[in-house]
Amino acid sequence: MQANSSRSTLSAQSSGTPSASTISSSQGKACSIESAALHHSSFEVFVLFACPTIRKVSDPIIEALLSYNNVKLRYVNLWRFAEGTPIEDWIKKTDLFLSRYQMFHMSDMLRILTLYRFGGIYFDMDVVVLRSFENEPPNFMGAETSKSIGNSVIGLEPNGLGHKVANEILIDFYKNYVGHKWAHNGPQSLVRTMTAVCGTKNVNLMRKEPNRCQGIKVFDINAFYEINWIQGQLFFDEKHANQTLRRLTNSYVIHTWNHVFNKWPYSVHSKIPYIQLAAKHCPRVFAATGKLFT
Repeated sequence: MQANSSRSTLSAQSSGTPSASTISSSQGKACSIESAALHHSSFEVFVLFACPTIRKVSDPIIEALLSYNNVKLRYVNLWRFAEGTPIEDWIKKTDLFLSRYQMFHMSDMLRILTLYRFGGIYFDMDVVVLRSFENEPPNFMGAETSKSIGNSVIGLEPNGLGHKVANEILIDFYKNYVGHKWAHNGPQSLVRTMTAVCGTKNVNLMRKEPNRCQGIKVFDINAFYEINWIQGQLFFDEKHANQTLRRLTNSYVIHTWNHVFNKWPYSVHSKIPYIQLAAKHCPRVFAATGKLFT
């Protein structure tokens, strides 16, 4: 999703390339898009499709999204999109398309490529935005653990330092590409790049000493990953709902780890934390859903 005021907001699907049909059949993905639009009304929110898609004439979920004037659906051709970037020649090879994790690695590449070209904020499509980033610095990432940086939310400005860092991540992506390792080309690429930028590979120091990173903010773990992938089932656990929601008080987003937890659908009347958050942060999609949230 891309928002154009002074910067852009971007989103792509962490488990592959989204299409209108997958969005309309998955209220969870649609919720991610609406939450970004709802909390960033002054931004244009672009949803990028890496494959051609066909949209039904009448689709209540898509119509709910397009009721926001700032939501735009766009198809990008990967080869044309890469022209004039550090990855232009590499993408013409077969490495990416022979990957054991092709869709994940394509998404890893596409998010950085888009930030390189336009700047802005990238969100995975299993992220629900809980508050605005409009008053945050334009260049940021989020610690996922004490040793890692997640790539489900990234902010980089279209010029200056942000563009320089996007350039370095793209170079790292193709120079160090490994097709049989899931995180090597995504989160680990960010850590390698930020190690060079910050002069340390210690993620805790990146968080605690922001001057080390030349103006790139590394958010605390609780900002984006308060509920980590090991604990992800808590989003769908009614018994511990109140405790889980309290833990999210200072969070900017939730990441629901759809590649790990995928036990949809859930009743819209459920009291699980995810449904409670969806009702608040993607109200139009929620209202168009019917009885089951998928």
